[in-house]
Amino acid sequence: MERAVVLIGVRRSGDLPVLQAVEHGLEAMLEWARGQGIPDERIAVLSDADDNPVRTADVFKTVAAYVNLHSLEQLVVYFCGHGVNKSGEYWLLSEAPDNPNEAVNVEASVRLAARCHIPHVVLISDACRTAPDRIQAIDVTGSEIFPNRPAGDTQAWVDVFYACRLGDPAFEVADPGTSSSSYHAVYTEVMAEVLDGDHPEVLRSLRIGARTVDVVQPWPLADILTKLVPIRLAELRGTPTVSQVPDSRLTSRETAPSVWLSQVDSHRVRLRQGVEDGSRAPEAIAVPSDPARAAADSAAARLTARVTARFSASGAMRFDHIDAIGPGTHRATADLLIGLPPSAARITAQAALRVHGAQFDRSHAKGVGIQQVATDLLYLDVGVDRAVADVLVSFSTGHCTVVPAFHGKLGTLTVEDGQLVDVSYLPLPGSAGAEACAPLEQEYLPYRARVAADSRYGLQWWMREQIREAPQDLMTRFDSIGALDPSIAVYLAYALADLGRRDLLRQLLRTTDGQQERPLFDVALLAEQPGRPCVPFMPLLSRGWPLLAAEGPDSRALLEVPGRQLSHWTLFADTAFDALRTLLDSEGTS
Repeated sequence: MERAVVLIGVRRSGDLPVLQAVEHGLEAMLEWARGQGIPDERIAVLSDADDNPVRTADVFKTVAAYVNLHSLEQLVVYFCGHGVNKSGEYWLLSEAPDNPNEAVNVEASVRLAARCHIPHVVLISDACRTAPDRIQAIDVTGSEIFPNRPAGDTQAWVDVFYACRLGDPAFEVADPGTSSSSYHAVYTEVMAEVLDGDHPEVLRSLRIGARTVDVVQPWPLADILTKLVPIRLAELRGTPTVSQVPDSRLTSRETAPSVWLSQVDSHRVRLRQGVEDGSRAPEAIAVPSDPARAAADSAAARLTARVTARFSASGAMRFDHIDAIGPGTHRATADLLIGLPPSAARITAQAALRVHGAQFDRSHAKGVGIQQVATDLLYLDVGVDRAVADVLVSFSTGHCTVVPAFHGKLGTLTVEDGQLVDVSYLPLPGSAGAEACAPLEQEYLPYRARVAADSRYGLQWWMREQIREAPQDLMTRFDSIGALDPSIAVYLAYALADLGRRDLLRQLLRTTDGQQERPLFDVALLAEQPGRPCVPFMPLLSRGWPLLAAEGPDSRALLEVPGRQLSHWTLFADTAFDALRTLLDSEGTS
């Protein structure tokens, strides 16, 4: 297999703390690459070790040169340095964050990598995925490191390995057995060991030509890293109080035997002392639980708290919240999650929006009548000939956003800790299809709460407790529930993108286009079908924003709107209300 490797190491980014383990990480990956028999001309090392700054232009030029060979079957790009998550992943290079362009926009680079006609692209990120902690880092925009090729009918497999979960740091740890000047890049160290064959339980035998060799494939590699890295960190720190759980986004097929990342000769397959079934001395090492999983379970429990509706004497609808479901028990105990009693049939509006965790302040929609009947409830008259409308709302928290209002639907916006964490919809009683959808609600609502919570914390909701829903099964499930809640298409679209299924994304686009007057913006964006009218006129999930950078000048006005916040669903500071109103009036649904 013809392969190339790009190794990027950045110890110093602006005035951020200097990282001590970057060179060790580069050395480990360089040794692995050479051990694979990859020639030196196909291995590029970009490092600031000699005070030479690493710039995006250098990285792009290096990657593009390999892409333009038109002969590679696999390209590996490794990064060790500072990282932030600002709606998406950004690798900070030498002149970041002072120069906002001097960072790698990982999300957009992955999108372009899928078009580059190299069958298998692998990105390995040993960097933090924490939110930026100051305005300077928040304003980093980044650049793409792959050439911008047209989207074709086929796409490359792009596998991304992250050192940690979304929102978490990636640790470098001083060696407790030596001086404090010796540091471990924990994730890279374990990654290199597995790639070198130190954990034979992940090896698979593969016939290559006339030889049978042992290989490390992406899926077993991802699985074992989630076990080994927390153990190694606990060993080095001597305490189980800090956790680092690796993450991955793999689009290569688990069942594709020809996809592999490392080839291991039989003489290199060796057992490490104390290793058994992928762990070392498990009885002696206490590993903390996965905090992302615990947080997601708690969030899902809150989303599935019982909600009932009643009417005041004035006829305004009120909502009583009964938070009786404890974290981790929501799936088994939630019986009826959202109940609209018969009196709710008094809703005469064609559509409604409500908010949990905040109050509505201002609202605006082009050609739509809006009545604020309570601090947390809006009635909307979208018109007899319209199925959906863009609605701009601001909250008492000092934020604003744009969401769709669907004819015959009650939309629920959930705000927690200054973030918009979920937007969901259910049919209004008496609306078309409400009676047919009613039997689905009790089964659907706990499922959707899990999807929303897992997505918020960067977890793959279609993979839980070793059960993986196949992409086609996800589509089948959507066919049965998509009419109930249009917003589930947003979560599904990002799942299909993470799975590399552009074919199913385009199928989803056709389906939603048929169900609604216009498809949701995120579905069209991920299906790479720009230029068509969508609702709303911007990404609903924040992770869609980094992808706009590759969409050309049509996205410039959106990207220039100030005040975008760190939030799971798109949210702006209230100071952006007027700018968004202008955009809505010019680009929104009419």
